[in-house]
Amino acid sequence: MCKNRKIYDILILQNNFNDGLPENYANCSSLERLRVSNNSLSGKIPDGIWSLSRLKLIDLAMNQFKGPVTGNIGEAKSLAHLFVSNNLFFGELPEEISNVSFLVEMELMYNQLSGGIPVRIGELKNLNKLHLEGNLFFPVGFQNLLVHVFL
Repeated sequence: MCKNRKIYDILILQNNFNDGLPENYANCSSLERLRVSNNSLSGKIPDGIWSLSRLKLIDLAMNQFKGPVTGNIGEAKSLAHLFVSNNLFFGELPEEISNVSFLVEMELMYNQLSGGIPVRIGELKNLNKLHLEGNLFFPVGFQNLLVHVFL
């Protein structure tokens, strides 16, 4: 799809698409916005999507995606908005997410994410919206996160 073309936006919100994301989306190095929310999409997110360096917005909310949010999300240096709520994502939230310094909004609610919450998330200076409810996170590190967020 992105071969020899510059694609900046993939916007297919509120349809009835019911397959997975094509692997070749991970090759869209010019991609700035990926919005596929409110469909019936499923499967694992191709690893390279999490680390696209020009991507500013990832909106995968209200689908049936599963699998982990992988550590290479720390390479998404332009990412400001991450919306993955109401899916089936599982596993621990990677520490590398704290390297995404432009993050303003992060909505991870109503998945099956577990483990501790990376404390360094509280050091993200631009983050003003963090929704973690409806997951399986441990309270370990929660107090430290609050200290970082409110200082």
